[in-house]
Amino acid sequence: MRRRIEPILITELGKPDLQRIVDALNSETKPLLRDQLRALIETWFASGPNLQVMMYRDPLLAARLRRVWQAEYRPQASGRAHLELIEGSPLTSTEMYAHYRSKDLAEGKAAFEAQKDALLLFAGFTLNPYCDWLGRCQRAVEKCGRYFVKTRTGKTESKYCSPRCHRFGTGEASYASDRKGKLQRAQRAVERYSRLKRAPKLEWKEWVSDAAGVTLNFLTHAVAKEDLRPPT
Repeated sequence: MRRRIEPILITELGKPDLQRIVDALNSETKPLLRDQLRALIETWFASGPNLQVMMYRDPLLAARLRRVWQAEYRPQASGRAHLELIEGSPLTSTEMYAHYRSKDLAEGKAAFEAQKDALLLFAGFTLNPYCDWLGRCQRAVEKCGRYFVKTRTGKTESKYCSPRCHRFGTGEASYASDRKGKLQRAQRAVERYSRLKRAPKLEWKEWVSDAAGVTLNFLTHAVAKEDLRPPT
């Protein structure tokens, strides 16, 4: 039997609640839910994030999110009350039947449940005052792609999901910066070579290698990747 999404007490949402979103975004056992939720989160990031802009661009999604939760007033023995959100119906009956009419009933049901749960989780995520603490690992080479809850020290915040990605990621950033500098020096040297009035005794790669302080292998790979324009 399907486990229902737990109700949300919106007066008690905090950073620990983001972990449930992170677990779903990184899930290996629920790929349908993961992919649906990632699509929503990526659209949210791309909007700014600006939820008003995101809803304006997609009226259908806006209508679905308005139906996601039903609010209930919960009096407490302490004298205060909580506003509890109970699972609603983000997808209409027509949308539900469209899934169930698929060629394979089990696959259609799974796709419907994944889309519904993704909408529920995303709406709960946007109610969390710490939603901007959700991060994507910024490791570029061999892109990690994992999500995590950021940590902040002063005005700086974490960019990587783990110490391993931090170690490799900072090295990759240094490598990228060094390579960019080499390419700029090499391209300037190529332009100087092209303006020479007399052809030098050295082949152009050897001349540029000496002038820019880069290796012949670097020049060969840069030209092959079309990162460097050879002399005309």
